[in-house]
Amino acid sequence: MSLAVDGRNFSALHFAGIMGSGMSAIAQYLAWSGQTITGSDRIAFADEMKDCKEKLERCGC
Repeated sequence: MSLAVDGRNFSALHFAGIMGSGMSAIAQYLAWSGQTITGSDRIAFADEMKDCKEKLERCGC
């Protein structure tokens, strides 16, 4: 599956700041829609973000 943005097709998307409430919601929606999603976040390895990171990984982000 690909996503068209401004007339360009993308088969994979990378989210910077994926663990934020807005970015994670968009990333999860697109992953559930069949998009290939990757992401990074400077707080990804903080202990308090472990649950969030695991949930994103389980849904394919």
